[in-house]
Amino acid sequence: MVDQSADSSFPVLPTPYAVRFPEAPAATEAVDVRIEGRWEHVLLSDRERLLALPGLYDQLVGEMLRCRAPKQAIGLFTSVLADRDIPARHLSVIDLGAGNGVVAEELRRLGVDSVVGIDVLPQARVAADRDRWGMYDDYLVADAAELSKTDYRRLIANDPDVLVAVAPVGQHDLSTKAFATAFNAIRTGGWVVIDVRDELDHSPFAQMLRQMTQLQVIRMEATKRYVQRLNVDGETIESVAIVARKLHDLPQSLVAPHAVTMDRDNRNDPITTRYSTLRSAGTAITLVACVTVTVFTLLSRQDTRQTVLDGTGPLSEQQETMMADSSSATDATVTPAGNLPSEVTPAITPSTVQPDVAPETPEENLPAVQAS
Repeated sequence: MVDQSADSSFPVLPTPYAVRFPEAPAATEAVDVRIEGRWEHVLLSDRERLLALPGLYDQLVGEMLRCRAPKQAIGLFTSVLADRDIPARHLSVIDLGAGNGVVAEELRRLGVDSVVGIDVLPQARVAADRDRWGMYDDYLVADAAELSKTDYRRLIANDPDVLVAVAPVGQHDLSTKAFATAFNAIRTGGWVVIDVRDELDHSPFAQMLRQMTQLQVIRMEATKRYVQRLNVDGETIESVAIVARKLHDLPQSLVAPHAVTMDRDNRNDPITTRYSTLRSAGTAITLVACVTVTVFTLLSRQDTRQTVLDGTGPLSEQQETMMADSSSATDATVTPAGNLPSEVTPAITPSTVQPDVAPETPEENLPAVQAS
């Protein structure tokens, strides 16, 4: 078994499990773990099983696979706060997908005043109480996409101004609706700290992040590409840590599949209202224009076969121009603050995200995984 990384957020375990890694690459990440005298096949995506076995999550993900997500993401946030001379002690955080509290531990080291965790798995709260007691002011066992009014009041009880969504294994199971509910629960002007994997570029979550930037729902403050962890085959997995500022609540129109989300004041979403009005106005203008052009064509005795529907004549060009004008309000872009290059958006591709800090050299810092 490899030695623990110097920047790992996970504790060294006194009695580690025996773990066998796959001999050949597989489509799904999994290992064999010796539990009570027998070998059990455990998927890395099976968070419930990983968290149920005391110490296994920290040993496998944190120590053996060298996960750096919590420390890197919160470290980037720490740098942003320091650059702006903002004290962490007054911050109130929502930890979305809290798990066993590894992110909350980093937040407490930063000095934040309040942390409320939320996770859909009952076993996650059990693991947090077992592994990192006292890290949370409150811990909700609930699906953020389907919160009751009581749970929502608990979520916003400490007036949160920071949302952290950092998943050491990946954001594959983070729904856009769950993120939207937690995002709208924090104050306008608050902070968002997330970690995104490159291969999620076309996922609903990554697409929503791009739209949030384009519509100025968030403003990108800092990004950092880094080696998140090793996979079970010993290969490095890169991630991008993102720190952004919340400018507005998330419009319901961006949440797939058009789910209704709660906002902290139970008010109508001003952005959704604005763009709904623009779309309605654009439709009305287009209909009036079509009628006017058709009448003009008949009066001038031109060929009536050339109509708005044939898509070949000047009338279709006029219609395209009007449609472009009516939708131009949704094409806004954000100029990232500070020293970030203008092309940095949540597109999360190697060609667009520029690291603030040169990524670590995997060969020097990340020895290959060895089976115990």
